[in-house]
Amino acid sequence: MPTPPPLVNALTIWGDYETNETRANIQWKEIWLRVQLDTISEIESGGKVQKYMNSSGSSHIELDFKEDADVLPLNPGQSITAICKLSGFELDSRLNFKDCRFP
Repeated sequence: MPTPPPLVNALTIWGDYETNETRANIQWKEIWLRVQLDTISEIESGGKVQKYMNSSGSSHIELDFKEDADVLPLNPGQSITAICKLSGFELDSRLNFKDCRFP
């Protein structure tokens, strides 16, 4: 049985990127992770789950699932854990996880 990806809280990775983006890219970018998201703020079409990091929602963590059907059982306020690959920190305001699926 393959070793599961490391378990990490999305807020920890967000903090690492805010502290030193270069170091965080070396540590986290393009690596498969089991990502914990403590609270869902919004679920958008296209299988996107978001956690807002400010009141306007302009800064956020996004978990991108392949299809809308993957996120149908989810609701705002819920916490989740998903296996995803981190694609990076875009425009210093969006931490984007791609190819997400449930363990």
